[in-house]
Amino acid sequence: MSTPLKRKLEKAFKLYLESEISASDPLDGVNIYEGRGNLDARELPSVTIYVESLEENIQPGIGEYLASLAIIHMGQADDETVSDHDARQQQLEEIIADVTSAKDFINKSATPDVRMVPNVYIYDIKEDTEDQDFEERSFIDSLRYQIPCRNDNGDGTITS
Repeated sequence: MSTPLKRKLEKAFKLYLESEISASDPLDGVNIYEGRGNLDARELPSVTIYVESLEENIQPGIGEYLASLAIIHMGQADDETVSDHDARQQQLEEIIADVTSAKDFINKSATPDVRMVPNVYIYDIKEDTEDQDFEERSFIDSLRYQIPCRNDNGDGTITS
């Protein structure tokens, strides 16, 4: 059974974020999760990456999709200051805003054995919405992006 495109995208963006974080960066040491899973059981501070929806794009049946990607950054108010949380949030936004680097990393090679996550190809990253919240002593920042993408066999052919 092949991995669903949603899971491939979540994995690809998790690996991309991890590759962009260095020691002494605000995001260093933050737990990065893929998929929604049980958000309450996650260790804070954390970043959760998950695909909320995946719709066939433009022409059904050709293997191209529009993914709605959510990146949720949470921190515990009792363990950190708002300035620490905001510094991490700023770095997170800057990493995702570098569309060229993200595309280069995720679309790294035409051959699946070289790619970090094979059989996924992204065309663009378009910011959709940004929300901030404070709930149960937690800082919560939500970023949502629209990602035109496709399942790709690595040889230029597309799987639907």
